[in-house]
Formats: sequence, structure tokens, C-alpha cells
Amino acid sequence: MGINSGLLNYPAKTLQLSKDSLARAANDAIVSEGGKSYKVGSVSNILYRASGGSDDWMKSVGGIALCYTIELPGGGQKGFDLPAAEILPTVSQFFPCMRVFEEHVRNISTT
Repeated sequence: MGINSGLLNYPAKTLQLSKDSLARAANDAIVSEGGKSYKVGSVSNILYRASGGSDDWMKSVGGIALCYTIELPGGGQKGFDLPAAEILPTVSQFFPCMRVFEEHVRNISTT
């Protein structure tokens, strides 16, 4: 994973959607607003194989249908700690992603 790249990890099952369509739509929204593209995929495809993470727990024990793991871009050589000057731009670029998820949840809640 390169410096300043974020991750949008989708769950194994996302209702009737293909596995990554919602995550890709969220990433497209970020990019269309001038943000940096995130890597989109399952945890095992873009990071490493693992089970028993918080997303697994939320889905199996918590019963949450849409469990996504999202990592905002990190601070490069400093790990996950962004320099203070980069926090607001990073979060601002991420808001279009949240709007996509919010719209999706609203639509499935009303159908």
C-alpha cells in the first residue's frame, strides 16, 4: 500500500449488490470530488487473509448487514498519524463516500 492511499474493504455478502459495487460507488464519489482513490476489495484481497476481525464480529454476532472496513489514508512513514495540517483535507475528501453509504441505507430502509 502506497503512502496516502486509503482502503474500502467490503463484506463477503452485501444484500443484492455485487460484492464491491457499493464500495466502488463510494470511491468514485471521493474521486469525483477531487479526493484520492482508495483501494477497493475484500480484506484478504488487498491486505492479508484474516478472520475474526471487528467486521466479522459485527456481521455474525451483531447482525449488521453492511459491514465495511474503511482506512483513511495514513501519515506515510509515521504510520496512521496524519500531520495536523492533513486531517481536515483528508476528512473533507472522505465525506462524499459517507453520502453514498447514507443514500444506500436510506433507500434500503424505505423499500
